[in-house]
Amino acid sequence: MRAGDIDAFLACIDAFDGSGSGWRRLLRRVARMPSPPSAEFRAVFLDLMTRSGDHLRQEAGDLPVIDALRALYPPYRGRGLRLYRGESARNRRRRTYGYSWTRSREVAECFATGLHQTAEGGSVLLETDAPAAAIIRVVRGGLHDGEREVWVDRRLLGHVRVLKRYPQRSW
Repeated sequence: MRAGDIDAFLACIDAFDGSGSGWRRLLRRVARMPSPPSAEFRAVFLDLMTRSGDHLRQEAGDLPVIDALRALYPPYRGRGLRLYRGESARNRRRRTYGYSWTRSREVAECFATGLHQTAEGGSVLLETDAPAAAIIRVVRGGLHDGEREVWVDRRLLGHVRVLKRYPQRSW
């Protein structure tokens, strides 16, 4: 990363697949970089997050991903935003929300009534007024641009409201 060798970085990613500890180490190093990498490297990382963000979150955990994203991208300079998220009821109880939220209530509702609803205890539709300090990046472009995605640092969110609860269902 420091050398800007994208091919070497991608080779490391292939080696880490299935290794949570490898991903955590890599993300911690990204978070400790003395200066942000090139715009080209950030574009490659954005593509990785767009295509494999859920996998990366499962392998490494949310907080290393959030810390790496904070190091990679310039600070958000906009105003606070009202955001929504479909989440498992379990993660709501634990306040372990993911970093990917949306500006669209309808998109969040689709997540809440989809895979999250099969989780033990069901799912919830969440809403928060995220302060600017909690916002890492408003994602534009990518595979899922219609999601109106916003990356946030859950540690900096204020009050998160439950708008709706959905009972657990099986497929």
